[in-house]
Amino acid sequence: MGRLSYGIYYPDEGGTHFEANYFDFPGRKPTEMHFEEADLWVNQARSIVDFYIKAEFPNGEIDYRQYRTRLILDGVRKPDFRQETDTISRMIYGMASTYMLTGEDKFLEVAEKGTKYLCDHMRFYDIDKFLII
Repeated sequence: MGRLSYGIYYPDEGGTHFEANYFDFPGRKPTEMHFEEADLWVNQARSIVDFYIKAEFPNGEIDYRQYRTRLILDGVRKPDFRQETDTISRMIYGMASTYMLTGEDKFLEVAEKGTKYLCDHMRFYDIDKFLII
């Protein structure tokens, strides 16, 4: 129990034959399964957003003027200064969701500052709607 085996089923006389190629042990012990832990997804979310906070705001100051939407796999920023609203909004959604899972105020702060940044800098005003004739 607690193991996952991967392999191929072969037809055999009177049934099938399974040849295991490898075993996957998801825990430290054969009977331990990490996906059964009550706080698995909370810890996963916390770990992911902590990485993004460190990658995007390395000096610890949450300043979306320095936020870049192009990172390489290890979190290093690409040299361009492109910002995209959809990418920033996904960051905000992830931070807000993680705040709801953990209750940690640092994630709420990042989400609120990102929302304010989008409203202040990337909002489109349709002046034709506000013209009074």
